Amino acid sequence: MCILACIVIVSLKSLFLQVKELPRLYNISKYDFAIWLVACLSTVFTDVTTGLVISLVSSLFTLVLRQQWPTFSNSIQHDETPRQNIPDGVEIVRFGGSLHFANVTLFLDKMGESIGRVPEGESLIEGRCIILDGSPIAYVDTMGVDALKDVYKDAQKTGVQIFYCGLPEDVLSVLRNDENFSSVVPASTFFASIDRCLLSLVQQQSV
Repeated sequence: MCILACIVIVSLKSLFLQVKELPRLYNISKYDFAIWLVACLSTVFTDVTTGLVISLVSSLFTLVLRQQWPTFSNSIQHDETPRQNIPDGVEIVRFGGSLHFANVTLFLDKMGESIGRVPEGESLIEGRCIILDGSPIAYVDTMGVDALKDVYKDAQKTGVQIFYCGLPEDVLSVLRNDENFSSVVPASTFFASIDRCLLSLVQQQSV
């Protein structure tokens, strides 16, 4: 029995030495920190097989959480375009993940807040528009397509112009193939990059 205990302790030595990495892991990713704790404790208090299963399930669970609550930022610093070259009243926002049924409510709420911050009835000349950086949106489902359409319609009602920039080609293909979406959202709403959108805005304001 003592020999078996020694074998277990030696095999778990590397695991316990990783405790030193916990502060760094916590600073990098709270999700990875939680996964490590679950894997370690489940392995110590049960057995290796059960611990492996529990840690795998917890990893999948945190993956679902990350997909359901992606980051949303309305203070994007666009590196390629100096801040002073961005017209007044133009807000650049970013939704940091795919757009699907699990997070579509979050997307609508955050975009609604951004639209609501813009005074109603302002014209494009006064710089009232929102640019959505869509480069992190690698995938959209049916509810995601409807959400993009609803955001556009809500922006139009308040006199705010909205532009979708940097969407991947796969996402653009899905949007183009949906007649309901294309009949509401014009092609002029899309730009290949934020720079091209800003250039178009500046040109329109200078006319």
